[in-house]
Amino acid sequence: MKTSTVSHASRTGIVVLALAAFGTSCTATRAVRTTPAESLSLGDPGLQKNPDFPAALVYVKPDVQWGKYSAIELESAGLYVTDTSDAPSPEDQTLLAGMLYNTMTEELGKYFDLVTTSAPNALRLRTAWTQAPSAKVGSSPPIPQLRITTDVRDSASGERLAAAVDGRAETQAPFAQSADDRWSDVQPWIDYWSKRCAWQLWRLGVQLKPGATPPAEPKKPGPFS
Repeated sequence: MKTSTVSHASRTGIVVLALAAFGTSCTATRAVRTTPAESLSLGDPGLQKNPDFPAALVYVKPDVQWGKYSAIELESAGLYVTDTSDAPSPEDQTLLAGMLYNTMTEELGKYFDLVTTSAPNALRLRTAWTQAPSAKVGSSPPIPQLRITTDVRDSASGERLAAAVDGRAETQAPFAQSADDRWSDVQPWIDYWSKRCAWQLWRLGVQLKPGATPPAEPKKPGPFS
């Protein structure tokens, strides 16, 4: 059944993840206040390929005075479902949203002041998982696939200043026994996306918080299709 829902809690090639040896825990997250992925998809006319950015599709508004921003208002992460018949389980949705939100909070907080309300000097950053076409491995049931999207706006006016959709679709490990195992190989890519966001914001000119050193350009954690 086709529908559009957003999970509470808080890439385009097919990559089927192997079972990882380490587990990933889900820590506290905030409930989704908005539908962060509704206006950010591969069909968005504002998103285009850009060789200066590794994401599949990117939008950066021209002539933005990035240097006037010195804080980030990070909204809750979510998982935007377009087909409930082929979506991760509610348990997995909560886990994935938590992994994404917590990693983004930790990484952005190393370099920028994080605020919880709108301010003239703040950027509002939304990040979410969006559903991608499922992977099929042999005769096994279809495996849910997800990609990361990020949307950056002026916190006060709500004007979109930048956006990106990942080019890699993440899947669960097909023979895992628990949610931690199913998605544990996703964490390195969440780490990379979060580090990339911090590096790109600094590269655009967003002010670092006092005492912070500029982030280094991150390296991709594995094969990128």
